[in-house]
Amino acid sequence: MKNLLLFLVITTFFGFCGCDLGFNQEAPNSANPEGTWQWPFPSSTNLGDENTEKSAKVENGRIEIFEEITDETFFRIIRQLDACEVDSQVKEIQIFIYSPGGSAVATFAICDAIRNSTKPVATISLGFAASGAAMILASGTKGKRYGTKYGDIMIHRPYTVIWGYFRREDLAKEAKEMEKLENKLYDLIAEYTGKSVEEIKDALKEENWLNVNEAIKFGLIDKVWRGKKSK
Repeated sequence: MKNLLLFLVITTFFGFCGCDLGFNQEAPNSANPEGTWQWPFPSSTNLGDENTEKSAKVENGRIEIFEEITDETFFRIIRQLDACEVDSQVKEIQIFIYSPGGSAVATFAICDAIRNSTKPVATISLGFAASGAAMILASGTKGKRYGTKYGDIMIHRPYTVIWGYFRREDLAKEAKEMEKLENKLYDLIAEYTGKSVEEIKDALKEENWLNVNEAIKFGLIDKVWRGKKSK
């Protein structure tokens, strides 16, 4: 039947154990006409905070990602990074991570925000950083990316979950978008690690689990985290 619609929908995510993302969501954006960043903050989030001012509160430049990465995570991190930027007492921002990953769009947006910080950003995995969380870990300032001694770090290609009604040509279009997303991932990891894109593609043929020493050798992190002794 030529007009038969397939029951398919494509969702893409950087996740572990089912953290998904609607593939066609637009990434938060963008630069204003003068070329300085203007992030579109919503009036409220689902983080359980009483208001956005509370969600932006940061103590001593410490930010935490102890959750699945979602759009709400992105908006919270942006507020907290902005608070650190304007706080003259904060000389270095520290992002502590224990996360299975999550939204690909939110992950890339957080990585961009970290890279655009005017202050050094230390990223610390406290035992577990998988998928998108590993990307955020690797996006920290070179020399200030840490993992705990017995922690795990996992990187992989984006996953696709399928359900819904789609035409065949729609699937072909989504497959092209998926390829673009994968290439973006390869380029970013290559930049973070200093490896070639071909090396990254080979490393991501399957889920790649790394201990702290393997992650250092791969170039995702720089040092073992030893608490205050790491400074």
